[in-house]
Amino acid sequence: MTFITDEMVEAACGEFFTAWMPGADGLDVQRKMMRASLEAAMKAAWRPIESAPKDGTRVLVATSNAIHSACWDKIDHSWRVIPKTTTKTVPVPGDVLAWQPLPPAPEGV
Repeated sequence: MTFITDEMVEAACGEFFTAWMPGADGLDVQRKMMRASLEAAMKAAWRPIESAPKDGTRVLVATSNAIHSACWDKIDHSWRVIPKTTTKTVPVPGDVLAWQPLPPAPEGV
């Protein structure tokens, strides 16, 4: 599963081309290269679950079929999520395989 959108590729290409190749446009090969680079970077962002913080810090965790915002529960010794319908945490469904820090919030939010 990849989270690289066309908008992300275009934004990255725009910044890259503006900085390094002023006036460049219609560079399909470079766009494919940028997409591959961004996908590699996204995959590399995932870290072994053993290295995740266990101090209550909220992070992204990946199971075999989903990604959740979760934190480690020191009492239950398990990864927990907060569902949209309540403030009570529930266990992450499935085995947690990897983690990464939450991305920064959009500017102005």
